[in-house]
Amino acid sequence: MSAASSTRISKDMRTLILGVVSIAGILIVGKGIPRFLASRRGEVAQLRMTRNELSQDRLIVARRGYVLESLDKTTTAFLGVSPAFLKGSSASQAAAMLASVIADAADANGVHLSSLQPGVDSSSHSLIVPIVVGVSGTGDVRGVSGMLRDLESGMPLVDVREITIAQPDPNAPASQMETLHIELIARGLYRRIPGAADDGSAQ
Repeated sequence: MSAASSTRISKDMRTLILGVVSIAGILIVGKGIPRFLASRRGEVAQLRMTRNELSQDRLIVARRGYVLESLDKTTTAFLGVSPAFLKGSSASQAAAMLASVIADAADANGVHLSSLQPGVDSSSHSLIVPIVVGVSGTGDVRGVSGMLRDLESGMPLVDVREITIAQPDPNAPASQMETLHIELIARGLYRRIPGAADDGSAQ
């Protein structure tokens, strides 16, 4: 083989190698760069999401003091009005408590009760349940007014919704003229306890 032929083969080989390297470079650049850019965009998006979550966490931590302060105020306000509600694990027990409160006020003022009829709105599903008690009895003017005063000025809160006062016997002797017959409906409020047994009725 002549030197000229050897030189030509050597040049062809270099050209072939250079072509293969160029093609490989083009393939690498054509496929590798898009993959790199896509991976980079994913990393940037993940970093942005992480920063947003961190910002939200910082905001929650910053507002923690405000939330605790608000919760403390709400709890304090609730505890302040809690004595106003009738106690009991059910509306029936709350009705019995209201009847007991009325009986105590009547006894303290010398009013004789002939009837106490607790009632509960069984169709109510609200958190605050109105409780009513129908009352019949007799007493003098001082006793009846004292009973009403005690009911509407104490705890739990009792609201006298309706009242009828009459003299039992207009022909009674003067010594019995002050005896009065009363019919009234008293109302209190019961705060339903979530999860507690509550039959929604009272006897």
